[in-house]
Amino acid sequence: MKPLALVTGASGFVGSHVAERLLGSDFRVRLLVRDPRRLKWLQREQFELLVGDITGPESIDSAVDSTDVVIHCAGLTKGLNESDYMRTNADATAMLARASESAEVRRFVYCSSLACCGPSAS
Repeated sequence: MKPLALVTGASGFVGSHVAERLLGSDFRVRLLVRDPRRLKWLQREQFELLVGDITGPESIDSAVDSTDVVIHCAGLTKGLNESDYMRTNADATAMLARASESAEVRRFVYCSSLACCGPSAS
């Protein structure tokens, strides 16, 4: 059986390309997405879709279940304040990493961007 990869942030530019590449590399691919309508670059029927929120423990636990590889591309690039950034970019990432470890995920890949640093005055 093909290994199962979870991709977070697949409705974004980087995550969508990662998901496509995994399909071409002989993986089954599960996508954790908030809104499947935002998957404008992907053909949904090729993926296992899990609708949920990266900041919700129940979504994360379901997403990592039976997963071999987690590729975490989700992140907040716009927010009203620093706490929004921290909740999504730091706290949710830590929660996903812990859940992946508990689920005995073999590999965890974390993708980030400069936007995860939070709002800037300049």
